[in-house]
Amino acid sequence: MVATRDVQEEQNDHFNEDVNAAPFLEDEDDDDDEGLDAEAEIELGFVSNVEEEHLSGAYVNWDGGKVGGQPVWLDPSVNIEVPCECGVNMSFLLQIYCPLDTPPQAFHRSLYVFCCRTRGCSKIGHARVFRVQLPQKNAFYSEKEDDPTRKQPEYLKAAKQCAVCGLKGIFACSACNIAQYCSKVHQKDHWKHGHKQDCPASAQQKKLIESNAEAIRLNGTPFVFPEYSIHIEHEPDRSIAQNESEARMMQAFEQASLNRTEGNDVFTDDSEIDLSQKDIAKMLGTQAQDKTYVGFLTRVALAKDQVLRYSRWDDEEPVLWVHSQDKPTDIPCCSICHGPRRFEFQIMPQLLYHLKLSTELTTLKDQEVDWGTLVVYTCPQSCSAKDKDVDIVEEFVWRQSPHDQEV
Repeated sequence: MVATRDVQEEQNDHFNEDVNAAPFLEDEDDDDDEGLDAEAEIELGFVSNVEEEHLSGAYVNWDGGKVGGQPVWLDPSVNIEVPCECGVNMSFLLQIYCPLDTPPQAFHRSLYVFCCRTRGCSKIGHARVFRVQLPQKNAFYSEKEDDPTRKQPEYLKAAKQCAVCGLKGIFACSACNIAQYCSKVHQKDHWKHGHKQDCPASAQQKKLIESNAEAIRLNGTPFVFPEYSIHIEHEPDRSIAQNESEARMMQAFEQASLNRTEGNDVFTDDSEIDLSQKDIAKMLGTQAQDKTYVGFLTRVALAKDQVLRYSRWDDEEPVLWVHSQDKPTDIPCCSICHGPRRFEFQIMPQLLYHLKLSTELTTLKDQEVDWGTLVVYTCPQSCSAKDKDVDIVEEFVWRQSPHDQEV
């Protein structure tokens, strides 16, 4: 899943180039896990602070994954709008690098997720996902990972992309004629967050100056999420831990449900449950007894900080649903080959904490962004876009509502 191409090539040998195999970050002691072969292998994503080499913005430094900031396109010629049904561009949420050996057009392959954060929109928290891919031989990157002359697409910032969100810019700042914007709203926000001071220097140096970039990267803005790196680990072996944890949590859940009074958190009086799990329960809501929800908390307890779960096209479709309601009944087929899409990864509610959303908002109408989980389904054929200069295809993402907003 999320790794540099040279790491993937070493590990693909273990899977005999089967693109439908389990994710490629493989344990060395697989011989000890023969009894678990029927279990889907899961990779977990965790966020960490942005490393210094990522600050250049070059894609070759981001070819693992990232949260927030602006999208760093695998193909730097990508220049699109991502509107929600409300008509406002969605905010970039995250991207992951998940290449394939076959088909050849997906040798380099990345997925980009955007979500609506427009207050008052009925689709707030809903998302769109796009797949961008390139063959091994392309105009931007060397065919060999360790090539010292490997190209980096420097013209990425020269494209007409919004200085705030990184999506398609449709007009420029009238003063410097350098900063591009997708809307007047983003232009006003950029002026407020530093361009007022940077505009003269941008005009003089004929390039966009961003003196406030570090603060925005750390804290975000109303239109840009804070920026993080994504690193990947295997999900811990739950063959023993799950049985003990699930039994304890189920007992606590049922006992608390009996004693529960209206408005109280199910886990409030249970001293046996770790505080971090109380936090997760509070975030998701606990209005009804639901064994799917208990199973969710149990599984998450093995790695409570996970923000992403990845298991590409596994036959078991190992989605970790937050609750038993609001699941998709019909996944749209691929718009190109018309074949079925399959589960590839899901975004967890723990990511919401890292997005530093407004905490003073209390009503559902005013709430900024929320979800139980965002579940991404993609075409296993990784079809190429037809009649387009850029190989970018929209895939499908399902938003399961939070537990306290069950449909």
